[in-house]
Amino acid sequence: MSTQVEKRETKALARAADLASWGAGQVLTANDIILPKIWALQHMSEKVGAGQGKFGEFRDSVNNDLFGDLENPFEVIPFHLVVKWMEFDIIANKSGARKRNFKQIVNIQNNPSLPGYNDNLPYTDADGLVERDRVMDYYVLLPMEVAEDRALPYVISFKRTSIKAGKKLALQMFVRNRDAGMVPAAVVFNLSGKSVSNDDGTFVVMDVATSRKTSDKELGTALKWWQQVEKGMTRVDEVEME
Repeated sequence: MSTQVEKRETKALARAADLASWGAGQVLTANDIILPKIWALQHMSEKVGAGQGKFGEFRDSVNNDLFGDLENPFEVIPFHLVVKWMEFDIIANKSGARKRNFKQIVNIQNNPSLPGYNDNLPYTDADGLVERDRVMDYYVLLPMEVAEDRALPYVISFKRTSIKAGKKLALQMFVRNRDAGMVPAAVVFNLSGKSVSNDDGTFVVMDVATSRKTSDKELGTALKWWQQVEKGMTRVDEVEME
């Protein structure tokens, strides 16, 4: 191959790898991008039933990637929180047994001075026809993906028996970090799970523990994605809710 041909091919490869060569890019909205969730797989999880995962594993809802399990915690960088109610219609069958059917998601408005305040709704309505769970949705990044420049946010939902872990995150991010003059995403956490049994069965309860401070690169990536979330440029995979 001549030197001239090699130079032409080298230039062509360089142009192909240059983002500017691809133009401004496709304009995307929240309707085009779905952020995956990270699930702690329970015995009744669809992925367990389909043989796509095991009880206690942490997997993402879209690609089914494995991040950890009951023996192996993993690091996350939480940078945004949305608190909401998950509502269920209560249906009684002929035998009198009660079943919860998913009804809707309602974002919580926790400022009593503003219209729509609903932070103090009961967990069960007086007529017994509607029940609700309080859900804390944390948007997180994985440090290993930030290091490889391929970070995409995931969402982790803390509810019911795992709500305590969600409250621990909120205390660190929005109270302790602020009091120390740090931003919410300034601390990396280890996400873990443990198997707990009671009269209702055996299930995974999630927990968190502080790991370390975020690096400058991790903090910059978290800020970039926080800005996108605040602009409404993302939508969450809610299949498991429904």
